[in-house]
Amino acid sequence: MVKALVKGSLLVWARKSAGLTTAQVATKLKTSNETIEQWEADENKPSIGQLRKLSDIYKRPLAVFYLQEPPLDFQAMRDFRRRGDEGTPELSPKLRYEIRQAEERREAAMELLDALEETVEPFSATAFLANDPDETAKTVRDILGVKFSEQLHWKKNSYDSFNNWKSAIEHAGLLVFQATDLDPQEAAGFSLKHKTLPVIAVNIKDSPNARTFTLLHEFTHVMLHHNSLCNELGREGERDKDAERIEVFCNHVAGATLIPKHLLLQERIVSGHPSSPEWEESDLEWLGTRFGTSKETVLRRLLIVGKTNKEFYQTKRDQYRKEWSEAQKKKDKGGFAPPHQMAISSGGRKFLDIVLRSYYRKKITLSDVSSLIGVRLKHLPKIERAILGRPVTAVHGS
Repeated sequence: MVKALVKGSLLVWARKSAGLTTAQVATKLKTSNETIEQWEADENKPSIGQLRKLSDIYKRPLAVFYLQEPPLDFQAMRDFRRRGDEGTPELSPKLRYEIRQAEERREAAMELLDALEETVEPFSATAFLANDPDETAKTVRDILGVKFSEQLHWKKNSYDSFNNWKSAIEHAGLLVFQATDLDPQEAAGFSLKHKTLPVIAVNIKDSPNARTFTLLHEFTHVMLHHNSLCNELGREGERDKDAERIEVFCNHVAGATLIPKHLLLQERIVSGHPSSPEWEESDLEWLGTRFGTSKETVLRRLLIVGKTNKEFYQTKRDQYRKEWSEAQKKKDKGGFAPPHQMAISSGGRKFLDIVLRSYYRKKITLSDVSSLIGVRLKHLPKIERAILGRPVTAVHGS
């Protein structure tokens, strides 16, 4: 058996950055905990075959294990997830991987744009917690170029609204990814601050309306110049004071971007509503459809503009959360989107456009394209058709 000449320190770094214990790795590799510890202490070496399996487990390229020393990891982001009795939990291996993949894709995009000799304009939009949230929301809509007259036409379904907001954010100079294998309870989304090509990622397992809210919530974090990790958007009162203040602000801006105050108050169903804080479900649903968002977001806006009270809002919110939880349990686990659709959803049209143009300009190979977008080459023509309107590359085999 040929031994892999790798340093134990690289194995320790790869395991810890993946969020795994030696016992977990031993189980996945079907070996003993002692064996993993010996490799990491340089008392023994894995075989080349075992190193390949470790590479798959840690989701790292094989070559990284032959570096002289561990590379610097991405700086930890601020964790805005709700804190329970035991504090915020450690990031799961799946979440760590999604964050790392988002950062790596952003770095790849920057390198490709440099090779294409294309200038990337810095993202200069800024917000401050001292700002009025409704005024900040107006700024967000101006930056994204979204007019209400256009928003009214994004009502074919909730996916239509989400895709249009996502497209507007990408056009504003951000990369938008969708995490494909995350528990919605762990993370609704995260953002990575950068002067150029900042990143927003949303959880594909959330509903389209929830993802739309997350997009705008994380966009506000980017304007505040935060690396952020959030979940249970809208749930307040269970974080430390600084995090709570930031989350309340981001929630307010996201809601006000989707449903501007003056437009909400102009709706006849709102202006003509009696003084009672209670609302019919059909009215909330109509307003949600009108603005392309969820009933919960509508209720939150009605609370902020004084058209309902906290008691009614909380009662309905608890109802919606219970309904969502029950729907998740009944959700069909067997359905999967085709590979080319998952590649587009995960990578985003902006990133895929950069990759495809780099290939057409002969800056990268077909193998590079496959690696960057995460699908076999036989799916490339369908991706080209979706992104460009027509297939360009003739791909034979896989």
